[in-house]
Amino acid sequence: MNGARPARVHRLVATGAAAAYAALSALGLVLFLSSRAPSLTPALGSAPPPGGERTNLAFFRRGARVETSSYAYLYIHHPLFAIDGITGAPNDKEEWVPDRRTDRRPWLAVHLGRPADIDEVVVWHEPRYTKRSYSVSCLEKGAVLNRTMAAAGADVRVAYPLVCAGADSVRLDFTWDPYDADGHIRLTEIEVWGR
Repeated sequence: MNGARPARVHRLVATGAAAAYAALSALGLVLFLSSRAPSLTPALGSAPPPGGERTNLAFFRRGARVETSSYAYLYIHHPLFAIDGITGAPNDKEEWVPDRRTDRRPWLAVHLGRPADIDEVVVWHEPRYTKRSYSVSCLEKGAVLNRTMAAAGADVRVAYPLVCAGADSVRLDFTWDPYDADGHIRLTEIEVWGR
């Protein structure tokens, strides 16, 4: 009888430890999922001086920041990938993808770090996924200076002549049905060319 009691105690302790481990793991997962990184990236460089050479102002090392309505953080599709300077994603993770579960009107804005004269916006995306129309706008302090409508196409690189003087950001607004199989948005890179 005495030998049965320690075995039962060991089973109870093991069961209790397994339950505590499972509860802590679940709590850790909940905390991880609820504390995703913010969708506004910090400035990691400095903007080039105005009036210089024509350059990609949306590159993160030139002081650009990106802000989005959401991103698929469970799959590591962080917005910073949209301004990292890599136009051909080596894998399916290095691109911005909005969160299909919660975002009904996805958008992406690139804050340039200073007012600039823009002449072109280039969007790199995966055409087999990004099959929705979208608008490309340049803004100054939130006010739209110029806008063009874009339709999904078969090209990986799409250039939009968009002339704006004194713009401090560029914004893409997408229309989509997140429940449609063709409703994915996969943006590899955005370039904002100007001085």
